Amino acid sequence: MPTERHIFLCDENGFAHGTTEVGIRASGFNFTAYLRSPYIRQLAESNALVLEELHEGLRNLVDAARDRLRAYFRERSAEAASVLVETWKKELIYPYSGQAANSVETIERKVFDILAVNVHSYLPDFDDVAQETKQLTFGLLRHAIQTNPRSLHLILGQVVQLSREKQDDLARILERTSLDAIVAVSKLIADRLDFLAGLQALVLGPDLKPRVKERSQLHRLLAENTWIFGEEFNLTADDEDLTTVLRNQFADRTDFDLLDPSHPVVRADGRRAVIDLMLSRRIPMPRDEQRQHLVIELKRPSVKIDEKAVSQVKSYAEAISTDARFRDTATKWVFWAVSTDVAESVRAEADQEGRARGILSNPRNKPYTIWVKSWGEIIQENEGRLAYLKKRLQYRADEASGLAYLQETYEKYIPSPSRVVDHDGDDQAASLSATEPDPPASAATEA
Repeated sequence: MPTERHIFLCDENGFAHGTTEVGIRASGFNFTAYLRSPYIRQLAESNALVLEELHEGLRNLVDAARDRLRAYFRERSAEAASVLVETWKKELIYPYSGQAANSVETIERKVFDILAVNVHSYLPDFDDVAQETKQLTFGLLRHAIQTNPRSLHLILGQVVQLSREKQDDLARILERTSLDAIVAVSKLIADRLDFLAGLQALVLGPDLKPRVKERSQLHRLLAENTWIFGEEFNLTADDEDLTTVLRNQFADRTDFDLLDPSHPVVRADGRRAVIDLMLSRRIPMPRDEQRQHLVIELKRPSVKIDEKAVSQVKSYAEAISTDARFRDTATKWVFWAVSTDVAESVRAEADQEGRARGILSNPRNKPYTIWVKSWGEIIQENEGRLAYLKKRLQYRADEASGLAYLQETYEKYIPSPSRVVDHDGDDQAASLSATEPDPPASAATEA
């Protein structure tokens, strides 16, 4: 427990009339401070010593004493540091040699000396470790000062504040993996939490939702973060003609050599099927390799999933199931229609007895299932998966940190707060309250 220190307020004869908090940091020093002045006796006689915060004369006197104490202990610390530095030089573990080459290195050495002394004071066993370990520690410390001084103080502070038990835990972990790997995993979790917070602000926030463009912004963000749809899927293609996608998917299958541009996969109205995102997973089977594909049809957040959007997704599913090249294959297809909101008629269709809520279509004789998903549902599912890790990491992600992460990592995909888009996806100047009309049927499929 830290020692409680005070400044004794004394008259000119050294008689203490009161005390006040010392108000400075002096790690490693045990001391008692005495402030002597005839003015203190005058204040004591007028019962003014209890009014330090209100009495300007006493406050100025105490502040001057604190400044003198700080200067004194800086000098003492410098003396102690110089003794240690000389010892380290004799042990050949000090990472500098000779005179400083310039003023920059002089300052760098002073910073190093201060930090090295603190490391020495916080690690009582430092003197007992091997010389090679001391050299490595000081070498890393010097490198950190040269390359990333802003982060150094925070990192060292967190390390030295670890309990002995936690330090031992860290040492055991580092015997089995690297610090780089630990940082990478922690950053992955933190990035995902911030991505979810930022995505929520984009697709649900009233300020940004009307400005998010479907293909050039939301689409691109999700193409680089497909984990949000499930860890089991890996991105295989996005925003491509379905024929090209399927040709790539079955490139290693000899029974799909007819997949060429002259035989496109078309919908019932004769148009090519253009998908937004396609993700895939392989399922090992005893006799062959089965695949499951997730096809995602995105709508910009300001557009509801209505009957027109559902009809579009159903046309994709039918185009696949009726195509002779895929009709009898061991392949399952899952289609998601995704946006911020869902029309009531679609909600009713996706809430039928005998099947999971959210399923729009699941024909027994066809290899596809069609779901409708809202962003609120998807974000909540991901937050649930990350809840335990978030709690253990003690990481706080909110709208501000989420948008800051998106701005830093995906700046070109984040909408400007002063611009919106028209139904063709082109920028146009607009006020903060502007909204965009629903896109025509062709814009979502052939943009």
